Amino acid sequence: PPFFDRSSALIINESKLPSKRPGVWTEYLEGCRSRDPDMPEWFETTKNRLRSTVFQILAQAGYLSDTSARAYDELSTPSKWRQITILQRKIMDPAELQKARKLGQDLFGAMGPDNEEELCAHLQQHLKSWSDSLLQFKLLADTGNYPGKSVIDSNGPMLTQVLPESDAFKFLQSFLNRKNDLLDLSDSFHELSNFFSKQHTLWDELRKAMERFQLNDLELQRNPDAVAAMQRMSQILQSASPYKIISEVRGLIDKVAAINSEIVSARRVKALEIVEAQRSQALAEIESAGNSESLVRDVEALYKVLADTCAKQNSVATSTKPPRRPPVFLNPPSPPSSSPPPRHRRRVALPSPIPSPSSRGPSPVI
Repeated sequence: PPFFDRSSALIINESKLPSKRPGVWTEYLEGCRSRDPDMPEWFETTKNRLRSTVFQILAQAGYLSDTSARAYDELSTPSKWRQITILQRKIMDPAELQKARKLGQDLFGAMGPDNEEELCAHLQQHLKSWSDSLLQFKLLADTGNYPGKSVIDSNGPMLTQVLPESDAFKFLQSFLNRKNDLLDLSDSFHELSNFFSKQHTLWDELRKAMERFQLNDLELQRNPDAVAAMQRMSQILQSASPYKIISEVRGLIDKVAAINSEIVSARRVKALEIVEAQRSQALAEIESAGNSESLVRDVEALYKVLADTCAKQNSVATSTKPPRRPPVFLNPPSPPSSSPPPRHRRRVALPSPIPSPSSRGPSPVI
């Protein structure tokens, strides 16, 4: 019988039903009698008791949607039965149900159940997983450092409109109506998911490499191979959908890094030669002034700091200067007592900074 099926749902009629209209229970008993002429005639009180018992069993078994206390109260109170009607809930056409199952398989790679309620729960679970993931992706995309913002912003609201529907029939209808949107989102979602789970580390390396190479952009622009590689890296970073070309990144970074390393190494050698020349000059001046072990140690320490800094520097345009120190005066040996005291002390200054590129041509300092 139709009202024993799970596809039936309880609907409370707010207005009192016309007294002449037969109820569902009366119609059901009349249908039973038409199928079985030998069915006995029952008193009205017997019919009511049977009706109360059957409704309670159906409600407790979950065949009636008595989700509210009021619904159960209406069912269990005989005096309110004339204000209740049971209507068959709309159910999905079997062909449409199969379309929803097939669409779910195309989207999520798994065929859902052929039961309407279970299929609804299956699809909502997968869509909820998509929605939660998009929210996580959005946190990074909104920084402007990662792709996918437009896709996330346009599809996130669509999922929030589909998911809240609790009625299985209405949800599956909405699900099928959004078929094209969901298929488009499926392609984009899998790309985003793969990017943020597997490719974002390489993407971060690309961003940092571009920042590092920009320090020597003027020098790199003189090399055609470096120019071509950096242009391609820039195109990848600016692409709205770079997921299929990120595989090029490693080779591009290595190519430019090799060229950049050659440029930096050549300039580093020249810079260290100048540092060593100034160090030797400073030590020679100290020695001619009477030598001072403490001053020699200071000068050696200063030039070691400068040499170490040059060795670590990645920019050929950076001018590295030693720490600023006041001049150091050395007292010459004391003269004989008959000689007048010296009028001046000899002044020995610590090494001057390495000349800037404007005064010495191309900068040799890293």
